[in-house]
Amino acid sequence: TSIVEAQRNQGIWFGLLAPVAFFTYLVASIAETNRAPFDLPEAESELVAGYMTEFSGFRWSLYFLAEYTNMIVVASVATTLFLGGWLRPFSETHWLDFIDFLPPLLMAAIGVYCLRRTPKQPARVQQLFMLVVAGLCFALAVVLGAPVLVPMAKPSLAAAVKPFYLGIHGGFWFILKVSAYIYFFMWLRFTLPRYRFDQLMRLGWHFLIPLSIINVVLIGIAMIVGMYYHLNGWRLLLATIPASVIALIIALFILALEQKGQPHKAPGTAPDSYA
Repeated sequence: TSIVEAQRNQGIWFGLLAPVAFFTYLVASIAETNRAPFDLPEAESELVAGYMTEFSGFRWSLYFLAEYTNMIVVASVATTLFLGGWLRPFSETHWLDFIDFLPPLLMAAIGVYCLRRTPKQPARVQQLFMLVVAGLCFALAVVLGAPVLVPMAKPSLAAAVKPFYLGIHGGFWFILKVSAYIYFFMWLRFTLPRYRFDQLMRLGWHFLIPLSIINVVLIGIAMIVGMYYHLNGWRLLLATIPASVIALIIALFILALEQKGQPHKAPGTAPDSYA
């Protein structure tokens, strides 16, 4: 909670203040959850489903449940550390408070869409399911809209309604950010080819680890400079963004030197996975 409160006090998410750290965590989380393009234990293109071919039924479902639970955990950590947690975008910018109307309007729009699609469903069960989903969406729209509309109608109830607003809207924004993070996982899975074992090791040891170490040092210096010149919020970007750019340039320079020092291999030569 203190991490989220720090982002609220700064008025900016840490993912914007430290984009290199966010990128490093993103790549590491994809590799940790064994998702493409780092699905080395499965290697679906060569081994069908990897070790999954040995299981079926309940055991198979447990493996998949564990994999997606791991994805939800890393997405929740990323949301808390870098994406503002349960805070809405620009939570401390009062002239953008109209964003609070987005959750109920979004749920109402989904409910209207489900109602319009209901008559087009071929089976009676499908029509009933669409009606149930539409009803749930409208109920969520009412629940999300009440904490916003009640203080506008009766300002005296603003203090009493605020805990409900923080809980309901905070849960909506947190789930939305986690869902967007997981969707990005799936988008990468269907977009990028799979890395080889040696490519993943080279990416981690020769690029991401030096980049992370340099980034920690430079971001620390940038934070000290920001404290000295009383920079906060969006003005702190004046110190952190140059630090992130310098860290990226240094890491790329180190990677270029490492690539230059490698012996040239003839075309068609198989790579050494343990080099």
